[in-house]
Amino acid sequence: MDSQEEHKEEEEEEEEEEEEGRGLDEEFVCELSSGQTIPIHSTMDQLSELRLALNNGTLISSVSTIGVVEEVLAPSPQADAQGGGSETTDYEMIVGIKPPPLEAGGDVATSDSTSTTAATAVSFDSVTLPPGTIHLNNHNNNNQRRLLNNNNKRSLASYTGTKSALIVLVTDINGLSVPEDAQTVSDKFFGTHGDTATMKSQFASCSYNTMTIVNNGSYGVNNRHIVSKLSAPGVLEVTIDISLIGNPQHLIRGSVQRAVEAKLGSAGLPYGLSNSREAFDHVFYVLEKCYMDCGWAAYAYVNSWLSVYQSRYFKYVGVQMHELGHNLNLAHSGGLNGMTYTDHTCLMGNPLFSDHVGGMCFNPAKNYQIVMEQSGNPGKGNWYNQDRVQTWDSSSSNDGKKWNGRLVGIAEYGELPKNSNSNNPNDPHSKSRVVLKLETGFFVDLYVGFNRNVGFNSDNVQASNLVTVTETGANGVGYSQSFLKATLNKDQKYSVPNWRNTGEELVVTVNEIRTDVIPGYADVTVQLGDDDTAATPSPTQSPTPRPTDYPTSLPTAMPTNFPSRAPTASPTASPTKNPTLAPTEEEKQFELSTRIVSPNRVANGTMFTVHALHSDVSITSLSTFTKSKVSGAIQVYARQGPYSGHTASNQGWTLIYDQHKDQRGLTELTHLGPFINGQRVKIPAGDSVSFYVYTAERLVYQYRNDWSEGNGVLDDGNVKLYAGIAVAYGKWEEGCRPGVSPQPGNKCLFAPRVFSGTVDYSMKGSADNEGSAATGATVTASTGVAASSTTTTTTSASTTSAATTTSTSTTTAATTTSTSTTTTTKAPPGSIVEFSTPDMKGAASSAKGLMFTIEAKQNNNIVVKGFNIVAKRNAASEILIYYRSGRHVGQPLQPAGWNLVYEGNPLGKSNKLVDLGDFQQEVEIPAGGVVSFYIYNQKSMMYTDGKNEGEVYCDDNAIVIHEGRVTRSHFRKPSGVGKLAGVV
Repeated sequence: MDSQEEHKEEEEEEEEEEEEGRGLDEEFVCELSSGQTIPIHSTMDQLSELRLALNNGTLISSVSTIGVVEEVLAPSPQADAQGGGSETTDYEMIVGIKPPPLEAGGDVATSDSTSTTAATAVSFDSVTLPPGTIHLNNHNNNNQRRLLNNNNKRSLASYTGTKSALIVLVTDINGLSVPEDAQTVSDKFFGTHGDTATMKSQFASCSYNTMTIVNNGSYGVNNRHIVSKLSAPGVLEVTIDISLIGNPQHLIRGSVQRAVEAKLGSAGLPYGLSNSREAFDHVFYVLEKCYMDCGWAAYAYVNSWLSVYQSRYFKYVGVQMHELGHNLNLAHSGGLNGMTYTDHTCLMGNPLFSDHVGGMCFNPAKNYQIVMEQSGNPGKGNWYNQDRVQTWDSSSSNDGKKWNGRLVGIAEYGELPKNSNSNNPNDPHSKSRVVLKLETGFFVDLYVGFNRNVGFNSDNVQASNLVTVTETGANGVGYSQSFLKATLNKDQKYSVPNWRNTGEELVVTVNEIRTDVIPGYADVTVQLGDDDTAATPSPTQSPTPRPTDYPTSLPTAMPTNFPSRAPTASPTASPTKNPTLAPTEEEKQFELSTRIVSPNRVANGTMFTVHALHSDVSITSLSTFTKSKVSGAIQVYARQGPYSGHTASNQGWTLIYDQHKDQRGLTELTHLGPFINGQRVKIPAGDSVSFYVYTAERLVYQYRNDWSEGNGVLDDGNVKLYAGIAVAYGKWEEGCRPGVSPQPGNKCLFAPRVFSGTVDYSMKGSADNEGSAATGATVTASTGVAASSTTTTTTSASTTSAATTTSTSTTTAATTTSTSTTTTTKAPPGSIVEFSTPDMKGAASSAKGLMFTIEAKQNNNIVVKGFNIVAKRNAASEILIYYRSGRHVGQPLQPAGWNLVYEGNPLGKSNKLVDLGDFQQEVEIPAGGVVSFYIYNQKSMMYTDGKNEGEVYCDDNAIVIHEGRVTRSHFRKPSGVGKLAGVV
C-alpha cells in the first residue's frame, strides 16, 4: 500500500510539472576548446536568425562557428570606395545548442543567470553578440573531429556502432547526492542487475541492434586505468568543490568536469580539439536536485556528448532516450496543437515519464533522418534499409501523381522479407515502406508512417495502429523541429490544398489497416488532383465506424434526419425592415461557452439539449473538456427533440462525429469538428436538438445542486442550453448492470449534469435581429423561470460621455456572462470609454506577460485604442502589445499569428498605473466578436491571480474581459492564470 501511494504521488507531481513550460525553444551556447560552455546573449532578431538557420540545416550544432556582420562607424578607405560600411566579427568558438531542460518529459528553456557588461567581449561567464546580421561558418579546419561522419575521428551524431557511455554520479561540497548508490544507477542506465527498461535495451531494440551502448569505455575492459576508477559498471562517483545550492548550471557543469578530469585525466571526456582518443562517447551527469535555473528534469546538448539529470529523472528510460536523442542530433517532436513536445508518438516529444515503461521509438520524420543522415551505401541505411524509405516527388515524371503501397511499423520492420523484390508487382511486400517522404520542393517536407503498437513500441501512448503524417525541415536529414499534422484511421484522409503551387489538392487516404497479420500494415494512397484511371468509389457511401471499438455503433452513418429549411424564406414572411438588405444575408459565426462552474464531475458521456430561440441556427462543431491528456476516440451523436427514452442504445440517434483525438484535458478544449461529411446540425427557430458526446477516456462536465434536468441553464439570446445527464460505466445504459456499475441500484445515469465546453453555431443576419435578445447571456433559475436579476444593469445618462463602472458583489455565472455584477452608464456611440478592471488596486502578483481575451457584446461594435497597466518596478521598460483575432485558449504559445500593435519604453513607478498612450493602430472588435491581446513588460507587470483561463473576469455594457494566461518570458514559460490589472 505504501509503495502504491508513493507511486501515485509521483504521478500526480509529474502531471503538475507537465502543465508548465510547453512550446519553448532551444538555447544557444558557446563551447570553448576547454569543454566549458557559456551562454550567448543576443538580440531577438539574432535569436530568430539562429533558430531559422538551425531548423533549415545551415547551422550545425557543435560544428558551426558564428560571426556578426556589424556596421562600421568609421568606414575604411576600401569601404568608402565600395560605398559600403560593414565588417564581420568572427567568434572562433563552437556553437552548441543546449535544448531547454526536459520537464516531465518535455523541455523547458533555462538561462544561466550571469551576464556580461562588455558588449562584444567573451568573459568567463558569457558572450554577448554585438548588433548585426548573423554569419555562419561550417568549415572550421581546426575542428575536424566534430564534423559529421569524419573518417579520421568518430562522429557524435552517428546512429550505428558501439556507443560508450559514462554516468557521473555527483556529490556536492555539502554531501548532496541522489539516494541511489552506484550499482542502482548502473542498473537504471545499462540493466546490469536485471532492469529490462533502459536506454541500452531500448536503443538496441529500436535500431535492431545496429546501435549498441556499452558501459566500459572505448578501450573496453582492458583499459584498467578507467575501469579501476569506476564504482559500478559505467558509473564514476565524483565530489565537486561547490554547492548545488546557489550556483548556476554552467558553474556546476564546470566543477563536475574538473572533478572527472582529476580522476580520469583529460582523455576521459569527449571534448576539446586534441587528437587523443577519448574513452567515452556520451557522458551523463546525475545531480541530486536543481536549486537555481530550474524547471527542468534533464537537458542535453545537440550533436554533442553531454546530458544532465536532476533528482529521480535519471531513472526514466524515456527521459534518457530523449536526451541521448539530442546528442544524436534529433530535435523535438511537436503535436497536433503546434506545441513543442506534444507528439506522443515519438520519444522526442514527451510521452513516457516512468521508471518501468519505455517501449517506444521515434516518428516517421526522425526515422527518415536516422536512415538518411550520413547513411551508408545505397540500399543500406543507418537502422533500417534505405530501400524501405521512399521519397515521392509529384513533380517527377517517374513518380507521377499517385502513390499506393503498404506502410509497416518500425516494431515489425524485422518481419519484412529480406529478399523482397521491390520491382515485382506480384510481391505483396514490394512497396512496403517504413517511411514515405512527400517532397514539397522546399526544405520543409511531410513524412508518413504506420504507428504500429506492438513489441518494443507497445508503450506508445498516441495514435496507436494509426497512420501518422509528420512535418519537419532541413530536408529531413538534419536537426529540425517536427510537428504531427494528422493521425488517420481507415477511410480517413489528410489533404493539402494547392500542393506545390499546382492549384491541385494533395490527399493522403488510408484505405485499409490490418493488425491481424504479421507484419501489420496500413494500405495508403497519396493522390495529387483527380485520378482518371482509378476506380471511383460510391460518392454517397459514408465511412463505416470502427466496429471493433464500438460494437453498438450503427454499421453505417445514417443520413441526417434533421429537416432542411427551404432555400428561400416563405412568401408570407414579413418584409425586412431594411429595404437595401441583400437577398442573401451574411452568415455569422457564434460560440456559446457553456462553462458555468468549473468542471467537477467525470463520466464516459453526456447528453444535453440545445434550443434555437428566435432564428434558425446551424451547429457546426462542439468543443469539450476531457479528464486527461490522452489519445482516444470521441464520438458525437445527435437527434431531433429530447434525448429522454433514447439512452439505452443508438436507436434514434445519428452519428455525426467519430475521430481519434489528442484529448487536451482539463485546461484546454478538445475541438470536435468538423462533423462527418461536413454536415451541420440545423435547428429551426423554436425547435430543439439533443446531443450525446462520448469517449471511453472520460469527459468532464458540470454539476450544481440547484439545477434540474431539462431546465434551461444558459442562453445567449440565440440558443439556449438545457441541463442534461451523464452516462457512466459504458456507452449507453449497458453500464446499468450488476457487476458493472458500483453505484447503488446499478445506477449509470446521473442528473442534472451540464455539458462543459463550447457550442459553435452559425446563423444568418446580425445577432440583434428583431425578436432576438441582445443583452448578453443570462442564467436561468432551476425552476425554469427566468431569474429576476440580469448580469448587467444599464441606465442612460445624457450628461456624460464616458461610462462609469462600479464593482459590486461577485456572483457565479456562465462564461458568457459577467462574474461580477456591474452598474454602468451607457456611452453614446463614438465616445471614448475608460474601463478599469475591478481588482486593479489589489493586484499582488507579477509576471512579464499576460495573454487575455476581450469580447464585444452583441449590441456594440467597439474599437480598442490602448491600455494602462500597473508596473512592478520604478524603471523605464520595453513594453510590447500584440493582438490576434479569436480566442488564444488552446493555441500554441508562440509569436506566429500575432500582430504587434504597441511598442514603447514608458517610465513606470512601482505598483502605480502607467499610461501607455494609444496603440499604433486601433483594434476593432465587431459586435459579438472576440480578440486576444498579449502584453509583455520586460520589467514585469502586476496582475490578479485567476482560476480558469478563458473564464469571464469582468464586463461593462460593451465588453467582456476574460481570465488569461501568465508568462514569465516573451511568448514562453506559461506560469498560471491571471486577470488584467489596469484600464482598457
